[in-house]
Amino acid sequence: RPSGYLLEPGRSWRIATIGVFALFSGLQAVEGLILPAAVGSHAANYTAAAAAWLTGGDPWQVGPPAAIYAGPPPMLLLFAPFTALPADLTRLIWVAAMFLVAVWVVRRLGLPGYWVAFPPLFQAIFLGHPEVLVIALLVVGGPLSGVAAVIKPYAAAPLLAERRWSAFLVAIAVVLITSSFLPWATFVA
Repeated sequence: RPSGYLLEPGRSWRIATIGVFALFSGLQAVEGLILPAAVGSHAANYTAAAAAWLTGGDPWQVGPPAAIYAGPPPMLLLFAPFTALPADLTRLIWVAAMFLVAVWVVRRLGLPGYWVAFPPLFQAIFLGHPEVLVIALLVVGGPLSGVAAVIKPYAAAPLLAERRWSAFLVAIAVVLITSSFLPWATFVA
């Protein structure tokens, strides 16, 4: 069959993918128009948790009842530098940074640009969530990718599957080093 048909196999798959991404990520974007505080809300919550830790409080008691901070202690380090900034600026910085990191990841993986709108990725960008950074660390590879497992423990699964042992050593080193000043005991309790 001649190329150029709307329902050409590769083309129809691409059109369907773009349509699904546009629908679900578009709905998320509309939520941001209706509830602007939702944009970057995780960055704001995580920054409040870091502020609680820095002032001697319990970071795992911070946030709205349905979304209290639940990350591991090293994630507090990502947000500690933002505790002195206004919440709106923190939210903006994290959303913009996660967008740029997502663009880098999509390009590094050789995917078409519209994959930035892949709904799980777009939602993480929208919320200012460090999961985008976790993906980037996994894509970078090498020993540095072990930091991904410290930020989000589920990132250890691909490291294990790919036998990235040097990354595991980095993760263990980070946990050991931070055990002297991060609230690991409170986290475990």
